[in-house]
Amino acid sequence: MDFDFLPEYCRDAIDILQQIWQIDQQNIEDIKAKIKKSLDQKIITIHCFLYTCDIICFRRPHRIKFVAQLVIDLSQFFDFGSVNMIYTCMNFYAEFTSSNTHQEFYTFYPEDSLERYIFEDDFDKFVISIEQRLEDKYLLDSLLIFACESGSIQCFKYLIAKGATLSNITMIQSIKGGNYEIIHIVERQCKVDEECMKNALIYHRPEIVRWLEQNYNLKYSITETLDSNNFDLFFEKLQNIQSADEEIDNDGNTILHYVSEFPFSFLLKYLIDQGNSIDFLNNFRKTPLFVSCEYGIPENLELLMSLDAKINCLSIRGEEPINIAASNGHASIIRILCEHGVNVDTENSKHETPLINAINGNHLDCVKELIKYGANIESHDELCMTPLMNSVRGNKLQIIQYLIDRGVNLEATTPKGSTAIFFTSLPQNFKTFLLLEKNNADIYHKNELGIDIFIMALKAANQELIRYLLEKYPKFNVNEPVNSDISPLIIAAKVCDVKIVELLLDHGANIDVTDGNGNTPLMLTARFGRDDVLQLLIQKGADVKHKNNSGENALIVAVIRQNEKVVEILLSNKADPNVGDECSPLYHAAAMGSLNLIQLLLHFGAKPTEDTLVAASMNGHSDAFQLISSFQ
Repeated sequence: MDFDFLPEYCRDAIDILQQIWQIDQQNIEDIKAKIKKSLDQKIITIHCFLYTCDIICFRRPHRIKFVAQLVIDLSQFFDFGSVNMIYTCMNFYAEFTSSNTHQEFYTFYPEDSLERYIFEDDFDKFVISIEQRLEDKYLLDSLLIFACESGSIQCFKYLIAKGATLSNITMIQSIKGGNYEIIHIVERQCKVDEECMKNALIYHRPEIVRWLEQNYNLKYSITETLDSNNFDLFFEKLQNIQSADEEIDNDGNTILHYVSEFPFSFLLKYLIDQGNSIDFLNNFRKTPLFVSCEYGIPENLELLMSLDAKINCLSIRGEEPINIAASNGHASIIRILCEHGVNVDTENSKHETPLINAINGNHLDCVKELIKYGANIESHDELCMTPLMNSVRGNKLQIIQYLIDRGVNLEATTPKGSTAIFFTSLPQNFKTFLLLEKNNADIYHKNELGIDIFIMALKAANQELIRYLLEKYPKFNVNEPVNSDISPLIIAAKVCDVKIVELLLDHGANIDVTDGNGNTPLMLTARFGRDDVLQLLIQKGADVKHKNNSGENALIVAVIRQNEKVVEILLSNKADPNVGDECSPLYHAAAMGSLNLIQLLLHFGAKPTEDTLVAASMNGHSDAFQLISSFQ
């Protein structure tokens, strides 16, 4: 496409970015010099350059070696974090021969492999290597797909001649490879559909996109051209937009909203110069500036701010740009906003400040920036959680230490009196507990309900923390009740963790302690059906005959729950099958019509009565009635 109609700054930026897609051994030095000049003159930004390199690494693997050389040689323009991002991307396809050098790369295809020969279009070596494996139909089909993707026409034709089968996958892969001869051979037998258009866009094949549109009436959107870095296609589509503020999707976005997602500030400037509204709200009440903050594009933000775009726009979710930037981890955006006077403690609809947003996303760099600009480290969200509490709950150790180093209050409480230490009770948060302990947090603190970290650990079934607390902090009493009627062993029985129950018993817990309703740990275990905990309690001497305030014992509870295994364990350990003034275990089994339980109880000596027969009869359990009658 001819870009003569564009201003010079726009033409120059597009020209250099498109050249990167064609980088090879012959032109790398020329492209490097042009990019360096473009970066120096701010024709393109470093974010724009790196974004393009990122895309090319995934969609042009045969150019990775040259992209890598380009990035390393221009590393003075960006920080180490950006270098790591590119390394990560490139290492998906290639590996360095020595740490952090780029002198030589090996592709992820092994030396002397069939894939390597296809990838490098070395037909002679390919034919020699595959001669002994032509009977492997699966291999031929797999290599055919790879030949399509690599654009290796000779290998492709050879595989077809040897019986490899074309499929819809080969059509898509041939689009990716961009070899027109392969494409036209494959299209005769395979389906050409929207997936082909999608891949033509993604793999930066503009001529194939136009061919698919003209010959197969396949469509694409202007937003897809931005996603795929196809500038010529972008401007072709742009000509069809009637108005600068025309909404181009169902979310009410204008083209300016979409361009704001990408590090193409030259496009953004061009569109604004054409009359696009910089403060247009989409259906989510987001402006282009908000979108730039959401996607972390500092050059777009600076451009929009220089044109007096509204900074404090509020989205439909009650977020300002600084909130979304903090949530998404964009420290550079936070820095720019704060330098322009944005309220660093502005709250979203959940009363979360940007600091809490950054903490919830585990973005330490954003946390540092916000605190640098005066963020309140003692703020509260709608759950009355402080930044420290949110950090502890999320097990974010680096952020916790940073807050502690900045003097955060370790003993700040929620309205019910819980401190940050309470949020270390989950099993995965033990290291967080140790960090707070190391910094002298109050381990024995109790909230308004009389609960402390020991009780919280019990409720969370945190064996490691419970053991640690009992061994290091003797003031934690395994027999001290919470709110006068709930003891630690009762809590452990409800949690049904056999190791925790054993741990408490080993530390002297009263095995027959009761709750406010007279239930013992054994009865609670019978209710929840944990036979391993039940057997442990019986082994340790729990009273199987104990009755609660309603006159029930563990056996009645187990029968009502219809847990046959628990019932059998209790009966085998001398539980009384005839307990109960009016409603015995057999009575309950009869009323439920549970034949297995009836047989089990009768086997262990339960005595049939008129009441049990009536219970079976009145509830329509004739089989139960006959079974009980046969034992009279």
